[in-house]
Amino acid sequence: MFWKKIIVMLLFLTLFFIVVMAGLLSPTRNYLQNRKDGFLLNAINDAVNSGVIEKKDSDRLFYLISKSKEVISSEHPLSDDLADILERFERMAMREGLSRKDLLVLEKTLEVNLKYVNQSRSEPELFERFFDPSLSFPFVYINGQGFNFHPINALNYATELLEYKGDELGFVRVMGDLLDYLEVEKVRDIEFGVLKFYFAWERESIPWISSISQGIGSAYFALAYSITGETEFERAARLLANSFQVPSGMGGFRIELDYGPFYVEYSNAPFDLVLNGFMLSLKGLWIYSQIIEDSAALEAFSSGIKTLESLLPKYDVEGWSAYSIFYSWSVESYPTFHGMASERYHRLHVRLLYFLGKASGSQVLKAYVEKWDNCLIKAGLKSEIERAKEEYEFWISKVLG
Repeated sequence: MFWKKIIVMLLFLTLFFIVVMAGLLSPTRNYLQNRKDGFLLNAINDAVNSGVIEKKDSDRLFYLISKSKEVISSEHPLSDDLADILERFERMAMREGLSRKDLLVLEKTLEVNLKYVNQSRSEPELFERFFDPSLSFPFVYINGQGFNFHPINALNYATELLEYKGDELGFVRVMGDLLDYLEVEKVRDIEFGVLKFYFAWERESIPWISSISQGIGSAYFALAYSITGETEFERAARLLANSFQVPSGMGGFRIELDYGPFYVEYSNAPFDLVLNGFMLSLKGLWIYSQIIEDSAALEAFSSGIKTLESLLPKYDVEGWSAYSIFYSWSVESYPTFHGMASERYHRLHVRLLYFLGKASGSQVLKAYVEKWDNCLIKAGLKSEIERAKEEYEFWISKVLG
């Protein structure tokens, strides 16, 4: 009898050890599975009580969270991804609560991932797109974080429709859907709009914003306004353009260097001066300012061009471009580069410099177009100038109508 008790006790301890270790090996999944309540659920309830969302919206969210926990308990490849999604939004709820837009993104993110679960058991690849029938643009897969709203990729898809397929109606539909994701904020006397990212990139902190989607977004909303005449597109364009006045640390992405203002690609990593991100934001600002009269935006563009002219030597590595450089409080301590640009990004740099050189009339930018394109030719690669001309002429035709 004594030995039976010992055996039962040992079996119990073994089972207990297995359960504990399983929780340690998958803390996120274990944490979410066993929660009865939490900041996320409380935040949803608070949103209903304060009139931020309606009861039917909270019911929908609770249902989606419940279905997500079922997947988390399964062996589906997205089980840990769904756990990560819930944990990310729970951390946001703990830190600052959730806005109506945050809850909209949470709802759509869970919907998209659950639809993928119902359709496939394969593990997605990084940046794989998933098209939800209720949306005109795709959500994008980020390793370990599921399919997410990705403003830059959504705008890239709008580019594909307009520039490569000539689908103006599809372009307008994408911009119309993106209106739902535009959040309006205010700093001092500046009312501005943001398209937020809710997945971790560069750093863990979320949400964050990017100068690319802010700049290109302002341009594309302005184009949608010029096509349709709908004032909601004009307002969205102006709000995104206003964000170029907001400093980093106050909800913005603008940092002040000794060279002038720089618009960073990652608001959560303002020390990383990514060249293509800066130039894409300037391209967007210029297109916007050609359609909508806005002196502040034009000044943000002009001062940004001066910064670019001064910084370009820092990105030049024997005729090839750097992808980014690190920011430091001391100008002298800028490293030559953070990372070399791949051929793909080097070609993008040439095209963007060509566009900005034409738009601004800068001889400095034009000189770097020639220098960096010659580096391609000397390496036995095809010149990028012809493609740069085609892109410039396309956008000029859109601006002129």
